Amino acid sequence: MTAGLNELVAVILAAGASTRMGDCKALIDWGTSTLVGHVLRCVHEGGCSNAIVVVAKPHAAAITQELTSIQGVTVVTNSQPERGMLSSLQEGLLTALELGSTGILFAPVDLPISGPETVRALLARQGPESAVLAAAYQGQSGHPVWVSREVALALATASLEFSARHVMRAYPTELVSVDDPGVCGNLNTPADAARWQPEASS
Repeated sequence: MTAGLNELVAVILAAGASTRMGDCKALIDWGTSTLVGHVLRCVHEGGCSNAIVVVAKPHAAAITQELTSIQGVTVVTNSQPERGMLSSLQEGLLTALELGSTGILFAPVDLPISGPETVRALLARQGPESAVLAAAYQGQSGHPVWVSREVALALATASLEFSARHVMRAYPTELVSVDDPGVCGNLNTPADAARWQPEASS
């Protein structure tokens, strides 16, 4: 997979163990697809030419198999996911940076966004001075988040004692209002999945 300087890369974090869900979150049914398939459709149709999906045991093999038929996807494995979510983000960002993209979008796989229009609205706010853009619903910050190459480098090399949010505080952040409550949603349990399914059925 290659990306030009004007092409956008998305990093999707799917390295969690899904303990509370009781099954792999990325592979739960979501409309006519799986959740990871839905999120990838949103980022691809929303303006990202390529996507990197970060996986880890115990679900790495199953997710990788699911993605074999989807174009524009690279799977990266985090061999030590116990180091925390920032470690998975770093694995994805390092791969994205190697592709040469000047802007990188990232989000967790358990993000019940409604459709590609949410990603388009976020990416439309990019500018030469943009550092961090975060999708927001009714003033509450959520995901996806877009970062410039400079911020991506800072995140990719940060100490794992910090969170991604802590690192990004050093840069100006613009909240991009979208009409999609899913940007602030979390899918941790079967009840969460049942609640958000209608929101992501488009």
